Amino acid sequence: MKRTFRLEQLQRGFTIIELLVVLSIMAMAAIVGAQRLLEKFKESQADLAADDISVVGKAVAAYIPANVATLSLNPTTDITIATLQAGAMLPANYSSGNPWGAGYSIRVKRLGAAPGPYQYEALVITNSRWRIGTVDQIALLGRAVRRIGGPGGLTYDATGAVGNGGAWTALVVDYPNANQAGRLAYFVSQATTPFDSIYLRLDGGNAMTGNLNMNSNGIVAATSVNASGTAMPWQVSAAGGFTGTTATATGVVNAGSVTTTGAMTAGTTVTATGNITSSADVRGATLTSDSDIAMGPGGTVSSSGAINIQPNGALTLSASGGTTVAGSGALTVNDTVTAANDVVISSLPSRAAGFSPSTGSLKALAPKLVEMQNYIITANGQTVPRPTCISGGTPNAFILPHVAQGKVDSARWGTQVRLTGAGPWTVVALDGAGLSIPSVNIPATDFAAIVRTFCTY
Repeated sequence: MKRTFRLEQLQRGFTIIELLVVLSIMAMAAIVGAQRLLEKFKESQADLAADDISVVGKAVAAYIPANVATLSLNPTTDITIATLQAGAMLPANYSSGNPWGAGYSIRVKRLGAAPGPYQYEALVITNSRWRIGTVDQIALLGRAVRRIGGPGGLTYDATGAVGNGGAWTALVVDYPNANQAGRLAYFVSQATTPFDSIYLRLDGGNAMTGNLNMNSNGIVAATSVNASGTAMPWQVSAAGGFTGTTATATGVVNAGSVTTTGAMTAGTTVTATGNITSSADVRGATLTSDSDIAMGPGGTVSSSGAINIQPNGALTLSASGGTTVAGSGALTVNDTVTAANDVVISSLPSRAAGFSPSTGSLKALAPKLVEMQNYIITANGQTVPRPTCISGGTPNAFILPHVAQGKVDSARWGTQVRLTGAGPWTVVALDGAGLSIPSVNIPATDFAAIVRTFCTY
């Protein structure tokens, strides 16, 4: 009986030891789990702090370009959460979700000299430190800064706030609330840093400090785009005007209208499916038209050189329109000038013996100016045909006697040549006394006259 009781006591003792071991392990696991849960809670608190200050920081970034008229009045302007809510930058029901219950101090600083244009920067900073007991939670603040990104920062001491990776610095002299270690900050900047968050002002008064990358998106609803440099697009489409000193495009320029106060230069061809209209000159080395060149009333075709019309081409004037080719110089052709109606000379000087043409019509003047026929007289009694004149014309002849030598009957030297007859004219040769010179006494080679016949009107 004694041996049996001892065995039961031993068996009962092993069970208690095992229970103690299990309880110890469970206690250790509980402690480790609790620590991990506490760390996760703190990390979530840091993330919450980052998200909350980012909401306020982005609201400030939106507030600045919408209120430059107010912000430009003073070097610094302090705003509040209520200011952002009144401007609809924050919802009316917003309340700070900061895990340690801190509010925010917000100051906007004006940059640049008067009268502007100005740039702006701002610092959003918690108005109290994140401290548990006597320890500033720098590690958790660092996690929050990394979650915020470029605008995020914190204070390590009383000199000011420092940005993520040292990207920016906000000194306490500019931002008095950055005067204590352990505060979380959000920097809104238009300065030349990689983390600019303000680029444009609603009133157009601020200049860009870098390139605007649209990431393949469009610029829409723009009244005008003004550039002092060169615009180099693949394609420019404008429903209104495109105005500038130089526009360079390697692709297509599509526009409702293109207006330039200076010169427009094309290295190759300017092609238009509609009209090319100019209130001044259209100039070029060669003006080529595959169809018509039409001149309006009072229009002029001017050339300091030659106007060449190619073979099988024509310069056509419409009589119905009263079109005129006029010039103060000469019209020179190497072939025939043909007019279906008339050619009019606007001014003719007076001729000898007081003759002054009463008309400039070449059709009226031509019969008076053109010799009809020439005849050489070699014998007495030679006939000369009378010219056939058009209606209103009178046949006439002009005789040019030449030197004559030969026998005379009256012993008086001299000759007379005249025409007689109503039909074919007859040439009569007389000596100095008016006596007929027999033809036998007029050697053909020694006597001659030229008779020119024409019509007068």
